[in-house]
Amino acid sequence: MFVKIDNVSKTYKQSGEILQALQNVNLEIEKSEFISLIGPSGCGKTTLLNILAGFESVFDGHVHIGGKEVTKSHSPGVTIFQNYGLLPWRTIRKNVELGLEAKKTFSQREIHSISDEYLELVGLTSFAKHYPHQLSGGMRQRAAIASALAVNPEIIFMDEPLGALDAFARMQIQDEILRIWQKHKTTVVFITHDIDEAIYLSDRIVVMSPRPGKIQEIINIYINRPRQRNLPEFLDLRAKILEILHFAKKLQQPDFYL
Repeated sequence: MFVKIDNVSKTYKQSGEILQALQNVNLEIEKSEFISLIGPSGCGKTTLLNILAGFESVFDGHVHIGGKEVTKSHSPGVTIFQNYGLLPWRTIRKNVELGLEAKKTFSQREIHSISDEYLELVGLTSFAKHYPHQLSGGMRQRAAIASALAVNPEIIFMDEPLGALDAFARMQIQDEILRIWQKHKTTVVFITHDIDEAIYLSDRIVVMSPRPGKIQEIINIYINRPRQRNLPEFLDLRAKILEILHFAKKLQQPDFYL
């Protein structure tokens, strides 16, 4: 088992009240799996991702990735956010090279060679000298993916990475993500509000309940890739997930905790 989330809970103090973001979350993820987290806003998806990524250190329970406990100073993954995370004053090549420079284990020639490889992988070789503001949203997201992959992470966390794109660009980048994932088989944990996107991309979908966030259900996706969004099996899964989310909403607890 590559990722093990063991009985994780998380509470916040806000305006004198205790708010429980996560409650007794347990999940195991195999190496090279593509997992999507979906659920209503405020259900703790991003909190759980931050715990996995080592950004959040104060919580109950344990998280292990690759047999090592995740702490604020140790997580073997990289995170891709909706706002791309590119530095505006660096060219696309220099953004891709940033993580490699931070490792301080590569020569400049090696860094350049690796950035060439990943710029080609995402189709941005001819835009290497451009700055982020000169690229479309979809191209910036491809650059962010290249930057993440260049450091050869064991796992990639994606928090609504396609939320700012229009529908056409979003479907294009979904195909890019799948193509790259199938080539590299990096483990992916992906947050989305888009049910079709989760079905199209994932091996399994983790449906979370309204706050306090718990795992409502885990759905295995057995449709062969590439997936057609108008197939009866695809539409049946969409209907099932909508039903789960609607039922969970009915069971939502009041928005306060004593």
